[in-house]
Amino acid sequence: VIPMIGLLAQAKASIEGLTPAYEQMKTLQLEAMKLEEKKSGMQYDGLGSGIRFQDVSFGYGDGRTILQKVNFEFRKGEMFAIVGASGAGKTTVVDLLLGLYQKDSGSILVNNIELDDYDPDSFRSRIGYVPQEPQLFNYSVRENLLWSCPDASEQELWAACELANADQFLRAMPNRLDTIVGDKGVRLSGGQRQRLALARAIIRKPDLLILDEATSSLDTESEQLIQASVESLSNNKDMIIIVIAHRLSTIKSADHIYLLEQGYVVEDGTYDSLLEIRESRLHKMIRQQAL
Repeated sequence: VIPMIGLLAQAKASIEGLTPAYEQMKTLQLEAMKLEEKKSGMQYDGLGSGIRFQDVSFGYGDGRTILQKVNFEFRKGEMFAIVGASGAGKTTVVDLLLGLYQKDSGSILVNNIELDDYDPDSFRSRIGYVPQEPQLFNYSVRENLLWSCPDASEQELWAACELANADQFLRAMPNRLDTIVGDKGVRLSGGQRQRLALARAIIRKPDLLILDEATSSLDTESEQLIQASVESLSNNKDMIIIVIAHRLSTIKSADHIYLLEQGYVVEDGTYDSLLEIRESRLHKMIRQQAL
C-alpha cells in the first residue's frame, strides 16, 4: 500500500503544479476569443475620397491613454507625415488604421464608410507597409518580392526595384534577383534591405503606402535614396502615402504634416508654413535636430 500512496501523492503534486498553468491557458483562450478578428464585411474595392479620423481615442487596458480625440484627413494622391517624440502615438495611428487595435471612441472612415464595416483582409491587401526593421526571409530576392505579390511578372519585379532605387545594386550582383539574402537579409546592408522592403511594399500597387520610421536607422546616402523613391511615388495620384518620422529631414516633401504630442494633434500644416512660425513646435524640433 505504501508505494501506491507515494504514487498518489506524486500525482496530486503534479496536478497541483499544472493547475495554475491550465487556468492561465484558459484565461488566455478566453481573451483571444474576445479579440478574435472578424472575417466578414464589405469587400474593399478601391480608394475613393480618402481616409479620415474623427475624434478617435485609444488607450490600453492598463489605463494609459495613447490618443485623445485626434483628427486626421488623408486625401487621395497626397503624401502625409506624422511626426512627434517617441511615445507620442505615431505608430498607434498606423496600428488602428491596419485594424490591429480597435479604437475606444470616434470614427475611422474609408471612403466615408466605417473601417470596421470592411472585411479586414480585403482592405489590408491594398496596403503597402515598410517598418523600421524590415523582415526578409532566407531566400532569394525574387522569392522575397513574390511573397507580397505572387502573380508579379519579371518586368513588374524590376519595375518595383527601380521605383525603390534597388535595381542598381541588384544588377551588380552575379545572380541578380536570384541572390540569396540570408536570414533577415544579413547578406545585405541596412540600406539595401530597406530598399527591398520598399520594393516589396509597392509591387502590390497599394492604395495606401505606410512608411513607419523607414529611414531612422540608415546612413545619409541610403536615406536620400529612400527619400528620392518616396518623392517619385508621391506623383502617383491614386495612392495615399503616410510617413511616420522622427528624423524630420524625411518629411520636407510632404503635402501635409501632423505633429503629435502626448496623444494630441498640436500642430498641422505644410512644412513651409509651420517652419515660418518660429514659436511652432516643428520649428523647435528641427532646430534641436540641427544641433
